[in-house]
Amino acid sequence: MRPQGNRDRYLPAAIVLAAVAVHLRVLGNDFVNFDDVFYITRNPLIAALSPENLRSWFTGFYFGNYQPLTLLSLALDHRLAGPDPRVFHAVNLLLHALNALLVFHLVRLLFARERGPWLAAATAALFAVHPLLVESVAWAAQRKDVLYALFYLGSLVAYVAHARRPPGANRRLHAASVLLFALSLLSKAMAVSLVGAILAVDLYLRRLPGRGGDGAARPTPAAYLREKLPFLILALAAGVTAVLAQRSAAFLGSPALHTPLQRAAIAGYGFAHYAAQLVLPLGQSAYHPYPAMGGGVPPAFLPHLAFVAAAAAGLVLALRRHPAAAFAILFYLVNILPVLQWLPVGDFIVAERFAYLASIGVFLLMALGLQELAGRRRRWQTPLAAVFMAYLVLLGVLADRRCGVWRDSVTLWNDVLDRYPDTPLALNNRGLAWAERGDRAAALADLDRALQLDPRYADALGNRGVVKGERGDYDGAIADFDAALRLAPAFAAARAGREDALFRRGVARFQAADYAGAVADFARVAAGRPDYPGVRQNLNAARSRLQGLNAGGG
Repeated sequence: MRPQGNRDRYLPAAIVLAAVAVHLRVLGNDFVNFDDVFYITRNPLIAALSPENLRSWFTGFYFGNYQPLTLLSLALDHRLAGPDPRVFHAVNLLLHALNALLVFHLVRLLFARERGPWLAAATAALFAVHPLLVESVAWAAQRKDVLYALFYLGSLVAYVAHARRPPGANRRLHAASVLLFALSLLSKAMAVSLVGAILAVDLYLRRLPGRGGDGAARPTPAAYLREKLPFLILALAAGVTAVLAQRSAAFLGSPALHTPLQRAAIAGYGFAHYAAQLVLPLGQSAYHPYPAMGGGVPPAFLPHLAFVAAAAAGLVLALRRHPAAAFAILFYLVNILPVLQWLPVGDFIVAERFAYLASIGVFLLMALGLQELAGRRRRWQTPLAAVFMAYLVLLGVLADRRCGVWRDSVTLWNDVLDRYPDTPLALNNRGLAWAERGDRAAALADLDRALQLDPRYADALGNRGVVKGERGDYDGAIADFDAALRLAPAFAAARAGREDALFRRGVARFQAADYAGAVADFARVAAGRPDYPGVRQNLNAARSRLQGLNAGGG
């Protein structure tokens, strides 16, 4: 027994080592032009740990979210090493490794009396190395995922420890769970799903009021309500805040975009898609656009909906005969339900980062199945262990490759366009990346293609205007900026770009002795932005030359 116990002691260290090893490549990655710009590289709110920034984090929304602790953590990274991507990636990786460790302790604590440590080790190992979770680790702006998960899992561990004790035996554990839940909500509103997770814990431990017990004392209905009330209040406040935050940035799509039947089908598709990807991770992408829906439900959705029906039947069966499996299914369910696009958020049908915590339920179910097989056929134990280790190695290799996809913006959008070649957003963002590298011809090709696919894509018009202006095509740039502003009058970057293009065209016209044209351009800039540097001086100079020319001609 002692040697077995000694081996068990090394399991947590092995899990952390695996989590770090398969994601090590992220330390050499750059930022990408997919939210990293807004959250890190051009975010004035993380540039300084000032009282003003601190107040803005906790009293306002940023980029459609309320996540003050996430912004604080990014600001701390910035304070430590400035805009060095290695630090941001290293912290994300550290948080993921800690999360894998917490998954191990959570599963081991919850199933301490019924299962050995290997169930916890298998579940945590899958979480540590799975490629579907790479997006939350390798994408610097997804600090909110790994941070909220840290507090979420810590809260759940404290709750399970509390629930394992007689009612009222240790209120500090309950208080710690509530506090960690609050910190998780301040990192990302998705943490509201913890309420469902703790109910799943109570169901498994048979401590719901009115249910039969398995030796564990059950709280009275009044005590149970008091115990849950802090979680419910925090979740309700966070849910309302999240909706207001999304509306403040116009991120919530209109439910009218799809019929109720289509929205239900989209939710079913997401439910099945994430589960399937967690078992067999193929066809990953940083962006999954909506398919053409037409007036009904695409036939390709039907297998996914059949899977939902099978999962529902499996849950009913598990509730009666397999409590541990029921907990695993419920954990997946409560964490995936909020992100199934019931109310459209963004323009994507699924997003891999949404499966970060929900994945634990699927991994636990897989580990339970493996343990069940090994228990029924002892001669299968060694072959099953070998197959499982090979599966982990394969996942690790895929995760390492997936980390490479996030190396830089061009690599990232190349990967998206390999899967979805006619995606305006990916073409626009790759065009921006080419422009930043100085390859304006490639940038224009991508932006032209994006606008062929979606002529009303204001961002692409504005970006193409910038590239045209840098190439000296001021007329084309101004036309693009004007078109962008007709589509989005509040497009500040397009307005500023138009002013820059007008000013530079005015300079070019002045140098070509087209003083009338120079006056017209400088006057337009001055009318829109009187404080534009040098515009008054250049306008006066152009007017003076024009007057002199007219006087000489007369």
